[in-house]
Amino acid sequence: YAFKAPAVSAKSRFEFLSREAFLLVNNVVLLVSTLTVLAGTIFPLITDALNLGKYSVGPPYFNAVFVPLMAFLIAFMGVGPLLNWKSTRTQQIKRHLLSVLLGSLISVGIIAISVLARVDTWSVLAILFAFWLICSVAVDLRAKLKNAPTLQRGLRRLTASYYGMLLGHIGFAVCVLGVCIVSQFNIENDLRMAPGESAQIEDYRFVFEGTRKLTGPNFTGEEGIVQVYQDDALIATLHPQKRRYSGRGMVMTEAAIDPGLWRDLYVAMGEPLNDGAWAMRLHYKPLVRFIWLGALIMAFGGLMAIIDKRYKLKLSLRQVATDEVGRVA
Repeated sequence: YAFKAPAVSAKSRFEFLSREAFLLVNNVVLLVSTLTVLAGTIFPLITDALNLGKYSVGPPYFNAVFVPLMAFLIAFMGVGPLLNWKSTRTQQIKRHLLSVLLGSLISVGIIAISVLARVDTWSVLAILFAFWLICSVAVDLRAKLKNAPTLQRGLRRLTASYYGMLLGHIGFAVCVLGVCIVSQFNIENDLRMAPGESAQIEDYRFVFEGTRKLTGPNFTGEEGIVQVYQDDALIATLHPQKRRYSGRGMVMTEAAIDPGLWRDLYVAMGEPLNDGAWAMRLHYKPLVRFIWLGALIMAFGGLMAIIDKRYKLKLSLRQVATDEVGRVA
C-alpha cells in the first residue's frame, strides 16, 4: 500500500468526529498492542541469544502496558458505532452517549449489588467498560430499527457485515468481563489434606477421600479422589493425578477440572506428606470460560462480515466487466 500510495488519485476527507477517524484510532491501538505483546515475547529470547543475560517478562509488564491500551481501545470502540461516516453532529452524539452511559451505570449497579460478592475498583471498571460496548451497539441497533415498519423487517434489512460488527463488539465485551473477573476473584488455596478432611472455597466444599494406585501404558502414579459439594449436594467427583513416567523418570501433575459456564473448579496434587496426607492446590476461577466464549463470538462475527452479499456482488460485477473486455478484445 505504501508503494502504491502516490498513485491513488481519490482523496477522502473526514472530520475527527467520524467513523473513519475512530476506526483509524482503533487500528493504531490494535497495532501498538500487537507490537507490545511481540516485544514482551521475543525480548528474553533476543537477550539470551546475544548473551546479554537472562530476562523474564511476566504479568507486571503486560499489566502496565497492555491494560491501559485496552481501556483506551474500549472507549473508542463504544463511540465508533454511534458516529456517521465523514462527519457527525455534536448534538447527535451527545444524546447517544448519554443513553450509553446511563445504560452502563445501571448495569454496573445491578450486577454489583446482586452478583458480586465484593466490590472493588477494578471489577467495577471492567463491568463498566464491557457494558459500555454492549450498550453502544444496543443504542446503535435501536437507531437503525427506529423507522422500520416492523421489528422483523428491520432486522432483516440489516447487512451481514453489520451483524458481524455487533458480534465482534459483544464478543470483546464478554472477553473483557472474563479476563477481569477471573483475575480479581480467582481463589487459590495450597493446603495439606489428609483423607476425610475438607476445605471450603466460596460455596464449594472439597472433601479429600484419599488416593488409589494408578497404572498407565508408560507411567505409574497416584490418583486422588476429591468430592465437591455445594449446599450439601454432591456436584462433582474429581480425580487429580500424580504420574511418574518410565524411562526418564519424569513426574507430572494432571489437574482435575470441573468446568462450567460461570466458574471452573481445579484440583491438583502436590507432594505426598506423612500419614497419607498430600499437598493439594484448589482453584476457583469465576467466568474463566467467558474468555474463550468471547473469542468465539468475535470469530463468528468476522465470519458473518465475510459472507456479506455486497462483497460478493462487487466481485461478480468485476468478473463480468473483465469477461466483457476479454470478449471485445
